[in-house]
Amino acid sequence: MIAIITSKKCPVGINVSSIFLDSYNFKETENFEDNPVYTLNENKDIKLYTINELHINAENLHKKIKADLFLFVSTHRSKKQVNSLSIHPIGNWNDARLGGLPNKLVPVNSNYLKELFLELEKNNNLDYETIIESTHHGPYNEKPCLFIEIGSSEKQWQDKKAGEIIAKTVINTLTKKINSYKNVVIFGGTHYNYLAIKILKQSNYSISHICPKYNMESLSENLIKQSFEKSIPKPEFAVIEWKSMNAEQRNELIQKFDSLKIKYKKDKELFN
Repeated sequence: MIAIITSKKCPVGINVSSIFLDSYNFKETENFEDNPVYTLNENKDIKLYTINELHINAENLHKKIKADLFLFVSTHRSKKQVNSLSIHPIGNWNDARLGGLPNKLVPVNSNYLKELFLELEKNNNLDYETIIESTHHGPYNEKPCLFIEIGSSEKQWQDKKAGEIIAKTVINTLTKKINSYKNVVIFGGTHYNYLAIKILKQSNYSISHICPKYNMESLSENLIKQSFEKSIPKPEFAVIEWKSMNAEQRNELIQKFDSLKIKYKKDKELFN
């Protein structure tokens, strides 16, 4: 079962949930936290949930909802106020300031990430960037999770046209056969990870967890191991965004890969 999660405290969740119910064939079938749960008539394995708390604080939702994939529909905040439609995996490379557990990643299904991103970009006819963000924030969950978001301020969160694109992307992706891709984990680059976008668009690889350059100092062997163990399917190798790091950072990272017997490639090797 796939659980689409919206929150009463999230303006994007409220926006997109209303579109799901107005434009798609959902039927009320049960209750969760005193809120109606809706099942898609065309596919009984797709359910729409509303939770009472903010998404990032909905820890261990897998203990309450028996789903194989959790897709959270949420707000994205940015100091630069960039209009964006984004997707990202979740987990914490260090402390847990925005939910989740310190130094714990959450499983991610990279096939769904790639299919959602490609569908989102195809549907995006607005003046919004289609972006992939690095792995960040909670909640902690032991089943695969993804966030799909509208950014970056109140105006965009309430934009019905943006909400329609998110709803269409979710329904189109979840109701079709998902392709299987070879998967990689990315190390380096910025929070808005343009290497990830390039891999998704220009190669036959999917991507799972992404550790940006600003988290390199706190990156332990245990977290690298988690990034591989909590990726579905199992990654083929790590990709280093080579020029985003200095020689010392690269050498430290490669030593950790060697210790864990993890294969790696420079980013440019994927596009030769």
